[in-house]
Amino acid sequence: MPSLHSVTINRLAREAGVHSGFRDVRGKWRDVTTATKRALLQSMGFPASSAEEAAASLTALQERRWLGTLPSVTVMTENEPSPCCDLFLATADLGRRLGWRIELEEGGFREGEIAPAGLTVEERKQVAGVEKVRLRLPLPRGLPLGYHTLALNGTLSDYLDDSVDGRSAMSLIMAPAHAHIPEKLKRGRKLWGLAVQLYGLRSQQNWGIGDFADLQQLVSGAAALGADTIALNPLHALFPGSPSHISPYGPSSREFLNTGYIALPHPQVRDEEGLTALRSSSLVNFEAVLPLKLRALERRFDSDDPDAADFRRFVTEGGSELRDLGVFQALSEHFGHDTPWRDWPAPYRNPASPRVAEFACDHRSRIDFFCYLQWLANRQLEKAATACEASGMVLGLCLDLAVGSDRWGAETWRQQALFATGASIGAPPDAFNLLGQDWGIPPMTPLQLREKAYRPFIRMLRANMRHAGALRVDHVLGWQRLYWIPEGASPDSGSYVSYPFDDMLAIAALESHRNRCAIIGEDLGTVPRGFRARLRKAGIFSTRLLHFERTREGRHVAPKNYPRLALASLASHDLPTLRGFITGQDLRLRSRYRLFPSAEERYQAIRDRVRDRRQLVKALQREDLLPSGHLPGSWLRRQVRELAIAAYRYLGRSSAGVELVYPEDPLEVLDQINLPGTTDEHPNWRRKLPLEVADLLADPAIKEMAAHLNRERGVSGTSTPHGESND
Repeated sequence: MPSLHSVTINRLAREAGVHSGFRDVRGKWRDVTTATKRALLQSMGFPASSAEEAAASLTALQERRWLGTLPSVTVMTENEPSPCCDLFLATADLGRRLGWRIELEEGGFREGEIAPAGLTVEERKQVAGVEKVRLRLPLPRGLPLGYHTLALNGTLSDYLDDSVDGRSAMSLIMAPAHAHIPEKLKRGRKLWGLAVQLYGLRSQQNWGIGDFADLQQLVSGAAALGADTIALNPLHALFPGSPSHISPYGPSSREFLNTGYIALPHPQVRDEEGLTALRSSSLVNFEAVLPLKLRALERRFDSDDPDAADFRRFVTEGGSELRDLGVFQALSEHFGHDTPWRDWPAPYRNPASPRVAEFACDHRSRIDFFCYLQWLANRQLEKAATACEASGMVLGLCLDLAVGSDRWGAETWRQQALFATGASIGAPPDAFNLLGQDWGIPPMTPLQLREKAYRPFIRMLRANMRHAGALRVDHVLGWQRLYWIPEGASPDSGSYVSYPFDDMLAIAALESHRNRCAIIGEDLGTVPRGFRARLRKAGIFSTRLLHFERTREGRHVAPKNYPRLALASLASHDLPTLRGFITGQDLRLRSRYRLFPSAEERYQAIRDRVRDRRQLVKALQREDLLPSGHLPGSWLRRQVRELAIAAYRYLGRSSAGVELVYPEDPLEVLDQINLPGTTDEHPNWRRKLPLEVADLLADPAIKEMAAHLNRERGVSGTSTPHGESND
């Protein structure tokens, strides 16, 4: 018989959104242990180490939403037939009349009065000795899209002033039902584009790492070939003083840019400093390049006379968030880049402390420098986005929003209450990661996110949509549920935690329209039932990879059966290149780094690869894209380029609205961009493309690929830019 302690923990877990179990990738149900639940609850701020502690946390959580008169936020979609929100009142106040007023974002207001006694009581609860009721307050129809404020007033003011937390106003968000989709895609246009890692671009102008000038050159050249989008790795701010911290999916802040990508077209350095060697290397030497660029940027800041008015406007618009990023970076420099902020002296761990304000005053010039870097990066990225528009690209830049940020970065330092630093986001074991994954990044706490009226989420979307025609949302499954792993536990000892999916979808749709930015959800892995249908209803593109799209019989899904609202590609940055897939390079590496739980799992992966390779060939033959008959492995290894063109043509024929090509495939690159499960063992996030941008665009394999895709997708690629408007 379960103990009272475990029963209470289970109830507390349900209230907090911690799942009791889940089905793994093989369909097997896995129960979540009490120890895991207890650890995750602790990370959320609900201690439960004893029965008494668990009971107290449960009571506090259950009463939390009753403490104010209104919730912190209500999110609705346009044309809701009966708009309303929760209203919490003491039973003794039901007889009084209640005045309300909605302040509209763009000016103006709506107001009215209501008798609470005439509303249906949805729920009753004793809170701090007071009997309270939950009602549904009707709201006016036809509110404009936007961020409004609902305030209560009138004859209840005395009661409202005495409410436990004074919450008699709330954020009221009115959102569209669908995300933005460019008109040409709505009308059936099928697009293609290139997917590149910005750091991996080569040129004679950069400093050994791809930069925003290289991106601008790539945009113009790719558009001339017929491409309508350039998809990039996350461009989030990393750690300027820690050049070895390179994963774009573990940034310091997702609201700002990686200033390592700033283009410095006329480097004032001597050859002996190694610039030529840095450019020619096959891997980006971040440890050498970034300090070199930072010193050059410091000299430029000292001597530059920036557009003062534009810089001041940028700093003003950046607000406290930009200033705090600069303060964080200056503090990191001051205390040592290898010292996480949790180990700073106590007064400096709190961004709002007087000591931090004093430090900011004393180091104003250094903080201005870091703001200056953000200003430069934004200007250069904006130029690349403008080049997309001038070239007639339909989507333009497709930027990438990482699922989280580094545990000890600027984002967590600034918003410590928002993040559960005692847990990590990851994934349970699946076919490609048999040990599971721990990504080492802390999750946002759903309750805190909602109590902050989703402001951190809104800021993050705006920052990443500003210069994007499309935004890829990494692990969009996390908008419904995220796999949390307790600190110190193995990846298979976690649990899913629920998030306010409908609210997050609605807010994303609103920001999508405001920024004219389509949304592409990376919905791979263990996908909950009905999830993709919900994305489709919200106008969000799904992600479909050729290797994963199979029928129940194991055959590849026919091109005509791909969904229209989808981005299709052969693989991703976490999967092998086509040459790696054909030769089994990834399997050899996974074996070398002991990523298989057992020898049998390794042998099974090899058998599966032989089968998958055979199935891929058959699928391409059914479309007459490869010669018929038996094609031995030796032929495939010699004909990777032909196989790549055939595979991307297969996807080009698909119904998917957008197709992405990884240049590594037609260029026959062996090693993949990132090998999940490894860190320093494998050169993740360092590999450059084998050709400079100009040579890449002129390469026969790339040009042949583009010509085929223009025919398959119905695109008029020419030697001149599209010359068409974005819509």
